[in-house]
Amino acid sequence: MKTKMLWPILLFLTAVLCLSGGCTATPPEYLMYQRYPFTVQADAEYTAASGYHLSCAMQITMRGEYDGRVTLLSPYTLEGYTFDYSPSGAVLSFDTMTLPLASAEINRALYPIRLFSLSTDRLCEVRVPEKDSFTGASCTNIASFTLGTLEEESVSKETAGAVSAGNCEVYLSTQTGLPVAIQADFGGDRLTLNITGFCFDPPAAESDPLPNTES
Repeated sequence: MKTKMLWPILLFLTAVLCLSGGCTATPPEYLMYQRYPFTVQADAEYTAASGYHLSCAMQITMRGEYDGRVTLLSPYTLEGYTFDYSPSGAVLSFDTMTLPLASAEINRALYPIRLFSLSTDRLCEVRVPEKDSFTGASCTNIASFTLGTLEEESVSKETAGAVSAGNCEVYLSTQTGLPVAIQADFGGDRLTLNITGFCFDPPAAESDPLPNTES
């Protein structure tokens, strides 16, 4: 009898929590946008632990987990440089030239691809601010993840171990479920992506309910 009386109370409390914003998406839903393949355009701000700083625009094409291509769109001096990473290896190219990369350089070039190969196992917390101070948006969930070493993240052993663990915050639109910005700290190297376009590439786009956004 007491058990039957508890159910209405539990249902009421659940409804109150949902209406007050206490209910958010379950962990897997925070990475629903990671449905490969997809393409992202972003304005990036990179600051190395040494103090070196770079502002650039890039296109990130993700074919799968830790499998993608980063193409620089600006500034003019770097336009057209492409970094391609897959389980078979890493290649930096420009026009018809292929350029060699040292292990440390591969690690840094991998940063954008790692940020779109996140795992819910590394989800720490989700905050739902009234208005976040970074994007200025009022409809944003902020999901915080830890970043392991490349070896821990199951990336090629050839490039593993040279990058320390870090963390990142993904700013997600509560309306579309898509990321609007990502801030990351790779053990001293910092990368911020302000996402200006996100689209699912065929065949994923045919069955994926999340909308495309282009700006």
